[in-house]
Amino acid sequence: MNNFVQLAIQLMKNNLYGNTTIATIAHSLHMSPANFSAKFKQATGLSPNKYLTNLKLLHAKTQLKRKNVTEVAFDLGYENISHFIHLFKEKFGITPKQYTLRQEN
Repeated sequence: MNNFVQLAIQLMKNNLYGNTTIATIAHSLHMSPANFSAKFKQATGLSPNKYLTNLKLLHAKTQLKRKNVTEVAFDLGYENISHFIHLFKEKFGITPKQYTLRQEN
């Protein structure tokens, strides 16, 4: 994998909380957002946004063991709870609340 991709992934992992943007990551790597996005997708098969979303959703699963859905969504930079729930369900096939309930049983 390209060195810049590894750096980008590390930046994403280090900045899961809040509203880190692909443009910010691209500029950190001295690339234009368009060039960064194209090369990232070519190397990983996913757009940087999709990759970052996947990282956040995987992290959300661990956070849901300690926090409620609203707290996790806000912590990860999702201001729209419904959008977060939609993304979570799309990725894992269940809502965050259903996931939490399954973990308790």
